[in-house]
Amino acid sequence: MPGLPSFRDLPDIPNFLSPQLAVLASALVDGTREWRSEMELVPTTPAAMTFQVREGQHSAGAVLAHIADVEAKWMRTLGLPYPEREKTNFDVHLIDPDNDVWPAKADDYAAILAWQDLVRARTLAFLITLEADQVTEFREDRPDCTAAWVVNHLIGHEAYHAGQAVLLAHLSSSR
Repeated sequence: MPGLPSFRDLPDIPNFLSPQLAVLASALVDGTREWRSEMELVPTTPAAMTFQVREGQHSAGAVLAHIADVEAKWMRTLGLPYPEREKTNFDVHLIDPDNDVWPAKADDYAAILAWQDLVRARTLAFLITLEADQVTEFREDRPDCTAAWVVNHLIGHEAYHAGQAVLLAHLSSSR
């Protein structure tokens, strides 16, 4: 197809002990790269980050902060020592997706990306250390999911919400 690169592949993340997890982690990283390139095409001002179609509903900034918060939560579930709820300026502790509560305080796009990058660096540093048998085993303290499922879930969760963020930021400029 015209305009597409002639070669596409997942990024190589060296030193993984599990080849399966290396592929999943690469897909997670590539998904982030992809939606971030889309965000370069839409406004990322504080007004765009806090724009809500209806008051109290999703905003691009809240959704992007939520992505990092959920990644940190799932990594805690796998045994990575994280604070229970990291102190951020984004009011992520007030977000309650199950009850459709999305405070719009997350207005600093660069700060949100920096927090996401911090969480991702911790995630990758932890995942690299998992042995192949740890990737698909069920832990005694978490018998309902494996590390492979968690990373796959994070890929889908991030893609779902990042698409919302791109759309909301785009909509903010059409109002």
